[in-house]
Amino acid sequence: MRGIVMDKEEEVRTSLQLYSHRITRKSSLRYDLHCHSFFEIYYVVCGELQYLVEGNHYIPRQNSVLLIPAGAFHGVRIDSDAPYERYALHFLPELLSPEYRETLLIPFRPGGLFLEDLGTGFRDRCASLLASGTLPEPLKSASVKSRLEALLTELCAVEYASRTDRGAEVSHPVQEILNYVNQHLTEELSLKHLCEQFFLSKNQLNLLFHRATGTTVWNYLLHKRAALAQQLLRQGISASEAASRAGFRDYSAFYRCYRNIYGSSPAEAKRSGFFTPSADAPSSRHTSSDRPGR
Repeated sequence: MRGIVMDKEEEVRTSLQLYSHRITRKSSLRYDLHCHSFFEIYYVVCGELQYLVEGNHYIPRQNSVLLIPAGAFHGVRIDSDAPYERYALHFLPELLSPEYRETLLIPFRPGGLFLEDLGTGFRDRCASLLASGTLPEPLKSASVKSRLEALLTELCAVEYASRTDRGAEVSHPVQEILNYVNQHLTEELSLKHLCEQFFLSKNQLNLLFHRATGTTVWNYLLHKRAALAQQLLRQGISASEAASRAGFRDYSAFYRCYRNIYGSSPAEAKRSGFFTPSADAPSSRHTSSDRPGR
């Protein structure tokens, strides 16, 4: 978010994760929307804000946690200049032990998972992750991995006990559209095809989609495909092959899209790693022009 006044910032970075503690005091008025290929955990200490994740709206309270899966189109809107304090962890799934990875990622539902009232003890465990930053390698990476897996184990237990998604669900027609787009992400998709599929006019489709997600169908599709390509690049697949597999029919269009969204070319990303400079601010975002309605 541009123009943010940063009161406090601490972070721990390795090749597979970026962990930060931040306090800011600047409203954003609009959702800053983005999509990428790593998982996110936000622990909100305080602040007046709203999250939008794949059409689902979340209003965090004190000591609440939001889990956002890789590839989810999401953003935050800060509603006042009151202090907004949070711990944010961005990580790649490769950081987790292969034998536990699938289980530990269960709570990361497609539309996000919102857990409330986890207490200050959870905050202490989030804060303890920062201590890993003072350690030398390879102890630093080992410490980050073990602490993250312990944190995820606790979140899995909380999710299992509650089985409750506290977020307001997106309206049924839009959820069907989102599901369809994600199921056919790499195929030829057009506004005309979606209108015919869901018996809507272009105006109706655009209005419903923008109200729920804060963006257009085409922009949503580009961000989702770019995130998929980012994931494929990370697996060692060539840029041209990643572009084709992610649904881009033209490499030059993919190159422009990737650079516009992530602030670097595919080749630059592979050389320097895939984490963005700030845990809260990817290099390039789509900012919604309206406040999406439920």
